[in-house]
Amino acid sequence: MDNHIPGLLDQTPVQGPVALDRYLSPTRSALIVRQDSYSDATTAIAEACTLWGGASTLLIPAPNGGPISSTWQNFLIDNGVDITATRAVVPEELLSSGAGTVTISAKGELMIAVLARKDDTGQWPRIFDTATVSEEDPWHLAYSACLGGLPLPPTPEELHLERLKDISVQDLVGVDVTPPSESGCEDLLRRTRGNPSLSPVAATLSDWAIHLPPQGSTFFSLPSMPVKHGEATRFNHNILVIYTPKNVEDLCLAWNLRSIYGQPGHAPFAIPVTADIPAVVAQLKAGHAFSATGLRSLEVAVVSASLSIDRLEAIAAQCGDGFSAIPTESVLRAGVPLSRHSSEVVVFEQGQAQAPVWSQQDRRDISSLAGPLVAAGFTVRFAMRNHPIPPIKSFSGRGVLSDRVAHGALYARNSAPSDVAKLAWPDGWLTLSAACHDRGLSASPSTPGHVAAELIHRVGDWEGLLPFLHPDILDLLQQLAQRSGMSWFKNRLNGVLREVSLAEDQAAELERQIHGLSIGAKSDEELQHVTLDAFQKALGKSRRAAEAWLRWAEKSQLLLRGVLMKCDACRRESWLPLREMAPPVTCRRCARIVERPYGPRDVVFRYRASEHLLSVLELDSMSHLLAGRFLLQIFDAKFGPGYVYGLYPGVTLKHSSTGRELEADVLALLQDGSLVPGECKRTAVGLKQQDLDNLDELCDMLDAPWSFIATLDPAENCGPLWRNAERRLGRPRFVLTREQLLSLSPTWLLNADPLRFGGDEGLNFLGSVPEFMAEQGEDFVDFRPTFQYRPSS
Repeated sequence: MDNHIPGLLDQTPVQGPVALDRYLSPTRSALIVRQDSYSDATTAIAEACTLWGGASTLLIPAPNGGPISSTWQNFLIDNGVDITATRAVVPEELLSSGAGTVTISAKGELMIAVLARKDDTGQWPRIFDTATVSEEDPWHLAYSACLGGLPLPPTPEELHLERLKDISVQDLVGVDVTPPSESGCEDLLRRTRGNPSLSPVAATLSDWAIHLPPQGSTFFSLPSMPVKHGEATRFNHNILVIYTPKNVEDLCLAWNLRSIYGQPGHAPFAIPVTADIPAVVAQLKAGHAFSATGLRSLEVAVVSASLSIDRLEAIAAQCGDGFSAIPTESVLRAGVPLSRHSSEVVVFEQGQAQAPVWSQQDRRDISSLAGPLVAAGFTVRFAMRNHPIPPIKSFSGRGVLSDRVAHGALYARNSAPSDVAKLAWPDGWLTLSAACHDRGLSASPSTPGHVAAELIHRVGDWEGLLPFLHPDILDLLQQLAQRSGMSWFKNRLNGVLREVSLAEDQAAELERQIHGLSIGAKSDEELQHVTLDAFQKALGKSRRAAEAWLRWAEKSQLLLRGVLMKCDACRRESWLPLREMAPPVTCRRCARIVERPYGPRDVVFRYRASEHLLSVLELDSMSHLLAGRFLLQIFDAKFGPGYVYGLYPGVTLKHSSTGRELEADVLALLQDGSLVPGECKRTAVGLKQQDLDNLDELCDMLDAPWSFIATLDPAENCGPLWRNAERRLGRPRFVLTREQLLSLSPTWLLNADPLRFGGDEGLNFLGSVPEFMAEQGEDFVDFRPTFQYRPSS
């Protein structure tokens, strides 16, 4: 059975030992709040702070009876919550499957029950009661959004289920009911840092780790490539919410932004529009509420749900350099649930595995605090190390896999501490086809794609394609795939003359017909064969490199070794595979037995392309493979998930409603769930305007963030159609040529652009194939560059 190859999205299941990251989390809820009721919104905040881990709860504003706006609906789906509590604000049918389990109220472990079971509450500071700030105070909304609200008193039924007596927060840790001497920025910022008392929302973080969303580049504010929520990484937590007092949507916006970033002791921060905003900003700067990411300059987003963008631009201008008015949608992004992380090595069999749901440490530390309802208040998810599953709507329910997929991980259906999870991991093709299904498309492997994927399995993985990365080798292989014989050539030439004579643009048609002459041989007698000398010449005259290349090709079943035999009777030469060379042999033309088929001197081995390699070359699949390898290399993250989740080198896509059918020579699935198509050609003359038009149509069908075209020809051989096809504005279209596709170790250098037409200096770090193979020699077959971080499963 073929091995699972990371980056190749085929039907091969995960197999063998794999390291999984396990995350135990408190149930994460979204609460629907009435958009016209400020008191309902503050009550919802208190409900969130009533639950252990309530700091990660989301607030979704909606009119009474609905519907929820598209901005908040998308935010809800992106966050993959476990439960959405309608709170009788909207009917259940208005919520999609991405909203998790829909209930009337939030579920989870009561914070007061956890405090009651802790043995260190005597050392806790008192919890601040935000109700000491009057609702008429313009700063009340900021205090509620940044600090939360005191947990609601438990009902007798809840106390009974938790097996607790009548108890309150005051009894356990004490409540700070001293109102601020002066409400405002300095006091609020100090209280977000636990001084002089603990905020209600910070108390719910007890025993849980905060995981921040992706922070973006160390050096650049915007990502080098289009990515979902890419603009949010420009600012990260540096966000100011300018709000209208008592505006519910502003309150939800500020609370949610702080929830995404773990309720920190710094920005995101909320400021009433009635305040002296430049003075407050100066106080925030003095209090170190903002911090730049990496080596980037500080940028702060100014947002609001109630103020117009023009008003925000005027406010941002007053705040000084680095402050920008930004639409709300640009900073609302998916947050990562609070969790406790552990790891487990499991053994997959045909994509199936079992794993303990809880780690031993979690069973000891968490279950003792959770009480009798321990199975109901938590979720457990498993993620493949450095290879999270992209967000796909079709995976958000329980119908396809063992359970839903969210946050790059597969959730365990059962979550009791002693349970064992049965995991059914999605193979690459299921993941890719599900992403297409989300867009109303059905996907099937194309014939060139199937042949190309099989070649990757033959060479072991994507790095196994490295011996092809030399133009003279590709030319030699193309020669092996061409027909031989004068009769065929004459017939084909007559056909070319007929086609050219009928064409309007005879020069262009002649060029296309010449391009089409490289047609694979159809019979055994038409196949060409070469000796070691041909490979030695192609590899810089290095015999050591040629021998290593041929050893690799034979091991991968890409070349067949044989000898030439000459029949004494009919004087015809025939190529015999190695297994048939022992005399006597039978002449394939006259069927006579040849007792002495070889001469008295040394037998010279001659090499032919295998049937599979012939198919790859005849279908022009080599350009698909090398373009795919380049993308996986250039977007490979050395210390975490890459930009590209994986790809397939040839997919036929059919629109479910129109029946329109198009083919992507390469279809890549990005880590954010986007799909990117590519059009690949062996030679530059093979590209026509219709190919570009089809690619643009395919981008529209896929809602692709960018696309590319690729050729094995060098940039200097690419005509105006290729040069004019490059596009950087709007939906980018990149043009990849031989310089990129034949790069052994493409590297994205600082301030470089390896995707530009013709490439850049970051494409030549590992030298050339002849140098590399001459250095490695016989050891090349088992060599893998040290920069490859994903272990083979």
